[in-house]
Amino acid sequence: MEQSVQTDRVAAYLDELRPHLDDLDPTERAEVLDELADALREVAAEHDEPLHDVVGPPADYVAAYRASAGLGQGRPQRPGSLQALATTVRAQRWWRHLRALAVLLQPAWWTLRGALLAGPLVFGLGVSFPPVTTLIAAGLFIGGIAASLRVGAGHRHARGARLLVLAGNVTAVVIALSLVSMAASDQGDPEPESMGVPMLGQLVKPNGDPVTNIHPYTREGEPLTDVLLFDDAGRPLNVFAEDVNLSSFGIETEYERDADDQPITNLYPLQQSIIEQDPGEVPTRRPRTAPTIVLPPSVRPGTSTPPVSNDTAS
Repeated sequence: MEQSVQTDRVAAYLDELRPHLDDLDPTERAEVLDELADALREVAAEHDEPLHDVVGPPADYVAAYRASAGLGQGRPQRPGSLQALATTVRAQRWWRHLRALAVLLQPAWWTLRGALLAGPLVFGLGVSFPPVTTLIAAGLFIGGIAASLRVGAGHRHARGARLLVLAGNVTAVVIALSLVSMAASDQGDPEPESMGVPMLGQLVKPNGDPVTNIHPYTREGEPLTDVLLFDDAGRPLNVFAEDVNLSSFGIETEYERDADDQPITNLYPLQQSIIEQDPGEVPTRRPRTAPTIVLPPSVRPGTSTPPVSNDTAS
């Protein structure tokens, strides 16, 4: 039988008998578990049958061992107690599979824990990393991961060390939850121009940058105002949703209203202002002017190009 299968069988059986040794002090309990694990590994190597069938139920196996070792029968479990509930859960087949999966995922957690605990030290170095600082940051991450793997692979720890490991696990979870919360909060009211990340339904330029306004011109290069634009389905063509808040990023949009006092969001160019504010000063607004344009040669004044039809002969 493969060694990994034997190890899983022994680990699952030990999980079931462990509660029957809860009355022992931690040191004696660890020694007893080690001795039982050695004996069960020998049995598992010689028999392919489930250990319950070979050595009997965990409770009976522990009782026989305690009797032979003079350890007494231990404290009986009260029906309905947390200890009895834990024993019932550990006896379930799904619990053994879940524990085996947790064992397989332990190295991944140790790696993530080391990176999370090193994160605050790395971020303390600053956002902009010159080469030397980058090497220091990489060293902190590698050192944190290596230390976490070493602690995790040690398995057994003294009581004080176990408390430190528990504190490290809790801290890593708190850091992970904080990062998730920060990532979720960053999804609200993104600024198209400064962040360069288009929102759902946002018009974008060929390079992926978001469009924040449309400026229509005549063939002669004269700017047009009060131009209503629609897409190929006849729907209003909007560069972004009306409720997008750009004021915190220095842009303010003011829409004209229709007879029902509803904003006309596809009337171009949009009337926008740039908000400027120095620390401690009252914010000021200045109109956001149209960009400088370059007309294609074919539509420059004094030139003409015959129209091109997209229709094909049928």
